[in-house]
Amino acid sequence: MKERASLQEQVEAALSAIIGMPIWGAGRAVNMEMFDIGDRVEKTSRYGETIQVGAYAIHVQCPWRVIGPEGIAVGSIDAHYPPSVREGDESFDSNNDSSLCEEKMSAWLERRGGEPLFIRSVAADESGGFRLGLSGGYSVDVMPASSRPDYEHWRLIGPGTGRRTHFVVAGRNVV
Repeated sequence: MKERASLQEQVEAALSAIIGMPIWGAGRAVNMEMFDIGDRVEKTSRYGETIQVGAYAIHVQCPWRVIGPEGIAVGSIDAHYPPSVREGDESFDSNNDSSLCEEKMSAWLERRGGEPLFIRSVAADESGGFRLGLSGGYSVDVMPASSRPDYEHWRLIGPGTGRRTHFVVAGRNVV
């Protein structure tokens, strides 16, 4: 009888599909960061606009950070602070307003003059977290931080047959 792969092995196997692909975009919806990966694909938004998204995406609802030669370039906690042009603005609402996170993410993605950052390696841990090693000495670290068995930490969304496929890590399981 074949033994079931560990969570770490399942995460590394799923994320190995994106090795060699670029991370070229990111966005945020409340507490979820969304990274666009791979080829650009046009789709219609819920507002009827044509937008570009990655053929793959990673949606993260747990702590994450982008780290590189200069230290932390941007992280999930930055979403709780206003952008530098609104520093000290007490009317800032992290759920509805553009934040320091979007400002720093845009700066990080644009810093290379339009050259994408390519995913070079994947390393997972036993809690479902992972590190994507990127070109340019950067990495994206995703760190599950809830003990709740039903809490969704992150998901990898990719092309499928007719509809997009989802690899979801919730609690200490793939669901």
